[in-house]
Amino acid sequence: MFGLYGGYRVAVPEGTLSQYTANNFFPGVADTWYTYDAAGFFNVLETNTTMQAANDATAGVPAGTTAAIIGLNGGWTPSLQPDFSIISEEVTSVYMDFVFQGDLGDMPWTVNVGARYSETKTSVEGAEVVLNDILATSDTTLFSLDQATQTTAVTKGGSYANLLPSVNFKLDVQDDMVLRFSIYDSLTRPTLTQLSPVTNIGEPRLQALTATGGNAALKPFKSENWDLSYEWYFGDASSLTVAYFNKEVEDFITTLRAPETIFLPARANTAGNICGNCAPGDLPPGAVVSEELVGISEDFIVSRPQNGETAEVNGFEVAVTHVWDNGFGFSANATVVNSNAAIDTSSSQTFALEGLGDSQNLIVFYEEAGFQARVAFNNREAFLQTLSNATTGEPEFVDTYGQWDASASYDINENFTVFVEGINLTGEETIKHGRFSNQITLLQDTGTRYAFGVRANF
Repeated sequence: MFGLYGGYRVAVPEGTLSQYTANNFFPGVADTWYTYDAAGFFNVLETNTTMQAANDATAGVPAGTTAAIIGLNGGWTPSLQPDFSIISEEVTSVYMDFVFQGDLGDMPWTVNVGARYSETKTSVEGAEVVLNDILATSDTTLFSLDQATQTTAVTKGGSYANLLPSVNFKLDVQDDMVLRFSIYDSLTRPTLTQLSPVTNIGEPRLQALTATGGNAALKPFKSENWDLSYEWYFGDASSLTVAYFNKEVEDFITTLRAPETIFLPARANTAGNICGNCAPGDLPPGAVVSEELVGISEDFIVSRPQNGETAEVNGFEVAVTHVWDNGFGFSANATVVNSNAAIDTSSSQTFALEGLGDSQNLIVFYEEAGFQARVAFNNREAFLQTLSNATTGEPEFVDTYGQWDASASYDINENFTVFVEGINLTGEETIKHGRFSNQITLLQDTGTRYAFGVRANF
């Protein structure tokens, strides 16, 4: 005997229904019908056995599957989520350095020479939802995804080795003046997000099958650098620094869009069926069999971080700090950056360095008799944030952003300080745009924020 529970057939015990006869009922009308014990019926539906059977029916698995899982895991079914990842790096390094000192005339000098050798092994684990097939829909420009109901574990790994030498020279020109020169190699490893092995399928449209993902095979990008700086310490808390830097970057990591073939398991036994694993009679009303859906795989345009080409970066840095005896002071710095891998928006470049932009910072402060005040301006000029946006495949830029902040505080005593601060006083907005400045992709207005409070120190 079966009943319906939440739209699914479940077995109920015999005797739940009983026959009832009404004596002396209306003449000519049947006086016998079935009735049931409502309270007893719901008691049956709420038992673990009934609910487990309903769950088996929902998942389309053999009877007893849910009960077996509960018996094994105490009622909990572990499942890897699509954003799950475990990334481990095993780094083995050896290094050595030597220090040499001497005098150039009456100017002392110091040279530090060293090198580091490293071997890195990377293990990446993740989970993704397998794409079984792409099916036609009633919308001739839009397909639907037939994806697995459970995630599948993905495991990848890699290894690389690097030798990083360095030479650092310091010359004390005078007691208050220092000249420095350095030549060295440096290494920047991929971020954990960039190493993710998972591929995420986008909305499937006609001739526009897209996906995004990480790249477990990424190598770190290496830079061969040399710097030259002059430092003048003209007071106890005052200094001037001028520096030039040059970097030759190899394997710089940038996001690119490239075609990739993705295998569709549901079509493995139906090669040549242009609708994948569905017959024409299985199509939704009005659906059109698309010539786009042919074979046991599909070509996607996939956005992933990739190791790029070699590029050169150079620039200047100037920094000055000065404090007067009356408590007033300021600190300012500016950086100018140039590169032979800047983007040209009039061409379809496949490589450009991201994140390069000039910057300027200024802080004016006052500290005297327990009172502190500070005004700061931080400005970063427009820069390329990504060469290939995951959605559009187009470059995305961040407009010039300059922010004014101010704060003040007063030490009431050794334990209590009262303070007030304002952030983004002029209400600047963050604006991003595409290839051209009128293609706005983001306008973020956080407004001006104020804070007032008391700090206690015991």
